[in-house]
Amino acid sequence: MLASAVSLLFILLLLFIPSTHRDVYGQDEEGQFEHLDSLAATGKISDEERERYARSLIELADRKKMYDRELWYNLVHYKKKIFGVKSLVDDPRFFLAENGKYDPRAEMHATIRYFIIPDESLENPVCRFMARYAWLQKELQIDEAYVPVEKCEKYSEIKNLDEKVTASIAFPAGYMNSPASIFGHTLITLQSRHNPGLLSTAINYAARTGEQFGPIFAFRGIFGLYRGYFSIQPYYEKVQEYSDIDQRDIWEYRLNLSQDEINMLMFHVWEMDNIYSRYYFFEENCSYSLLFLLEAARSGTDITDKFGIWVIPVDTVREVKKAGFVDEVIYRPARATKILQMASYLDNNEQDVAKKVAFGEVSSEDLLKEDISREKKIRILDLATDFAKYRYSRREYPLKKYQKVLMGMLNARSQLGNEPKVTYEYTQPVSPEYGHLASRVGLGAGIKGTQVFEQLMYRPSYHDLLDNDNGYVPGSQIIFGEAVGRYYHDDSRFELEKFDIISIESISPRNRFFSPMSWKVKTGLYKKTFNENESHLVYRLNTGGGYAYSIPYIGTVYGMLEMVGDAGPSLDYNVAAGPGAGIGIISQPLSFWKMLINVSDHYYALGDTHNWFEAAIGHQLFFSRNFNIRADFIIRYIFDTWENEAAIQAMYYF
Repeated sequence: MLASAVSLLFILLLLFIPSTHRDVYGQDEEGQFEHLDSLAATGKISDEERERYARSLIELADRKKMYDRELWYNLVHYKKKIFGVKSLVDDPRFFLAENGKYDPRAEMHATIRYFIIPDESLENPVCRFMARYAWLQKELQIDEAYVPVEKCEKYSEIKNLDEKVTASIAFPAGYMNSPASIFGHTLITLQSRHNPGLLSTAINYAARTGEQFGPIFAFRGIFGLYRGYFSIQPYYEKVQEYSDIDQRDIWEYRLNLSQDEINMLMFHVWEMDNIYSRYYFFEENCSYSLLFLLEAARSGTDITDKFGIWVIPVDTVREVKKAGFVDEVIYRPARATKILQMASYLDNNEQDVAKKVAFGEVSSEDLLKEDISREKKIRILDLATDFAKYRYSRREYPLKKYQKVLMGMLNARSQLGNEPKVTYEYTQPVSPEYGHLASRVGLGAGIKGTQVFEQLMYRPSYHDLLDNDNGYVPGSQIIFGEAVGRYYHDDSRFELEKFDIISIESISPRNRFFSPMSWKVKTGLYKKTFNENESHLVYRLNTGGGYAYSIPYIGTVYGMLEMVGDAGPSLDYNVAAGPGAGIGIISQPLSFWKMLINVSDHYYALGDTHNWFEAAIGHQLFFSRNFNIRADFIIRYIFDTWENEAAIQAMYYF
């Protein structure tokens, strides 16, 4: 009887409550939840009440189709595929629903329940999924009284920051001596008044490899056999790694994120802590994965949808700028760049003295006694100090000797005073995003022997020795998947002339302070002439190493010892291999004209024995950033046959 009376009273109360307050789970006209009644305020919420509240939130989320919202896709890294939806995160710990990797709706339902229904076996749900909680709380007006945990201190700390935090994208230029870094790299830095500049925090995404051997890294990286993780570390550590050790200039792109957007970025970083995704060298790489942080911060940008099968770090920088994120660009030269710029203020003898001071062969006190100007002494000491620091960062200097020499240089420098101040101007190169685009198509014509042909060329990526160096590492070549096809008029045939699977060259000039090796690795299919009327495709691997030097008014001159190997049924023994050598010159007589001369000779001593000699000269004229004209002239001697070839083509970069 009592129960019936209570039920009747409850019904009467409902009849007289205004329509926008039908129950504690009801909605107002805007679809937002009302504040909890006194039951919720006391914290004595039953499991049944929590279940009802969770179901109500889920129903509201479904009505608003929040599971299909762009920000939800960004937070869970969903991408629409041919056969549905799939998250690019591979760690099962990131998903709360059993099929959450493929079902955004199920994952949203599970997430809402995760915030409302207590589970002592799980960690603090707000700490675990800060960004998800921040967004759902805003959209569904979740009452915190229903969240069955103590406050998440880290969430509150980020949300209630009392100082302005700014963000930047840092782009260290490509480093040719590391397979993981030939395209460059990107990371995000967070700065504040207490953590400015190099003391700021760096957010990085990278593969955990455990390997340094290039071919193994390339294979496993291409096929997604590494796990990629986000990491947070001091920015100065990354600068030391990239700038001081790897000689890589760094470009910083200041982002115009609001404080709320910074908060969402930081929330999402914490969500991704120790969560892995498969790392793919060409697709889901360091730069691509970082874009999800920006999309979480500013929904509606769709940056990750701008890419196909190739994601090159500099292209992500271009898209971030195009999306309106960037306010300012700052250039941070590498220590090696600074050393060479500082050396340019001294003549050759003075540079030698600086090097001897850095090596401890000439004491700093003896330098002070020399009969040279104060300015020259300062410049010699500055150069010697930076060079010693560089050598120590690369572990080329014993600690005790380094400390002794460094203290001597600093003491000598202090005796020279600061007035008048000696300054240095560092030449700022063209920033990477203003370089030519990575893909290239070419259309041209030429003659091979007596045969006239039209030529079509396509290169998915990236840069060759004759391309404009603006925005790129001078003397570098990185080509993937370049194909050249020719149509010969004499017998109306179309043939594949060559297919570069990979072609990498690093022509790095040596000087007083740095002694890099120049090297190359090329492999792919190439048309090989056997006699005047016969040519066939062979698979070729060509590697080499040597030295390069810069010569004034000429350019970069280089020489390499090489090994070459061909394979194919057209060879008598199916293979041919042997040693060789090559020399070349890279010259740029004018800003719009670049020239490459290369002469090589190889003797195939194994298998099908023969000699291969080739002399080539290429010219490239730069008409605009993404349009060039190229002309090539080649003379070959192979199988006792001389062959001449000339071609000209127009090339468009996109």
